[in-house]
Amino acid sequence: MKKFAVIGYPIDHSLSDELFNYIFKKLNINAKYIKIKVNEEYLADFLKNINNKELCGFNVTLPHKNKIINYIDDIDKTAQLINSVNVIENLDSKLKGYNTDWLGFCMSMQINSIDFKNNEVVILGYGGASRSIIYSLIKMGTKKIAVLTRNPNKIKELKDLIVEVFPIDSAESIVKNNSIIINTTPVGMKINASPLDYGLIHKNQILIDIIYTPYQSPLLKFGSEVGAQTINGFDMFIYQALYSFKIWFGDQYLKQLHFSEIKKFLIKKIK
Repeated sequence: MKKFAVIGYPIDHSLSDELFNYIFKKLNINAKYIKIKVNEEYLADFLKNINNKELCGFNVTLPHKNKIINYIDDIDKTAQLINSVNVIENLDSKLKGYNTDWLGFCMSMQINSIDFKNNEVVILGYGGASRSIIYSLIKMGTKKIAVLTRNPNKIKELKDLIVEVFPIDSAESIVKNNSIIINTTPVGMKINASPLDYGLIHKNQILIDIIYTPYQSPLLKFGSEVGAQTINGFDMFIYQALYSFKIWFGDQYLKQLHFSEIKKFLIKKIK
């Protein structure tokens, strides 16, 4: 039996095991998928210990998407450019990293008919997911991106004509009544809090939160109440997983999988 996993800290919120085990059962693949809690300080040791083919592949979630690059054997060109890895393939005890987050975000925006070309985007946070989304936005033709983060002075690689970086406490001067706002932070996942002051939320905005548990984060819940269009992280999560599956198994199975069926199954797990 092939074995796969997702690693991160925290990890309890993840539905990756539910998603992939559903797929394995649906396709009659002899494999299983588990969740593994890995603290940052033990990441290097964990990776050394799996080079015995115990895991055929695994997904990577916060806070390891950037740091894991230091410990793997090879990295896909796109993941290297984004500087974030969320998928690992174990090939003869050699670990190769990929990024499917950016593809998942693109597909999510496509099926929700979001057009970024003539809009300014505000991104909250700058972790591995944020870097993937910035890459996606540039690919989709976004002309202006403002990143709000706690440590703007540490981010040098983003300062160009498209992306500007600001401290999070300057949100009032950056966020507009018609902004597209994307939350890439974990705020709202486990506590009833918003990464953005509710006074800055307006009905003409589009609010996107990559959090998918809870199904409606506090940010999106308030946005819905004032009439803003809201999109959670569920679609992105499913699509990035399908692209992960393609890396591990090829594309011969994908035609047998239906996005709507997978989404319906997962929603039942959290509602």
